[in-house]
Amino acid sequence: MPTGPTPRRQRNYGSDLTLANPVGFQYNRYHAKARLSAEEEKESTKARVPRADGYPRRSQGAQTQKAYGQEETHRLIMLPKEHRLPSPQIKSVMRRGKRVHEAGLTLFYQKLDPRLRGDDVGEVSRFAVIVPKAVNKRAVGRNRLKRLTRESVRLALGSLAPGWDGVFMVRKGLGDDFASVNACVLDLLTRSKILS
Repeated sequence: MPTGPTPRRQRNYGSDLTLANPVGFQYNRYHAKARLSAEEEKESTKARVPRADGYPRRSQGAQTQKAYGQEETHRLIMLPKEHRLPSPQIKSVMRRGKRVHEAGLTLFYQKLDPRLRGDDVGEVSRFAVIVPKAVNKRAVGRNRLKRLTRESVRLALGSLAPGWDGVFMVRKGLGDDFASVNACVLDLLTRSKILS
């Protein structure tokens, strides 16, 4: 009877012996993955290339985008830096400025002498957008409302009077499509006489 350690149990790979493997090399799972044919590699490469209108593998993502109205063809671009109101000055505008209301949107605004602004932006109007958590608990929804509002302001920049600071406060009831947000923003800018 042998007294040494018992040999390790050998696995039976008899079914893996093929004509392409006459030597008897035993394939395991790792080597089986390496045996992809050229056609399979091409198909997997094609599957990774996105189509022009979206990602074919993201059916769930497409539903999420549709829920937030991202099927629109309008492209959202950020406000230019000189037209963004710095965070420390938002409270000042909300405390000292006037306000106008619309369904789902409030605009706080004030006109200041450029010398009192504390920066060198000159005679440009600057805006900020605030979306409280009470409007939408998900950051995705809040960010979308901010982008829509900023885009509406950006498109109206050419016809705005210079030297105004404004803060848009989004409330419940504002639609999440560009048309409704744009209508509210233009109405508020017109009523505040910032939009000429």
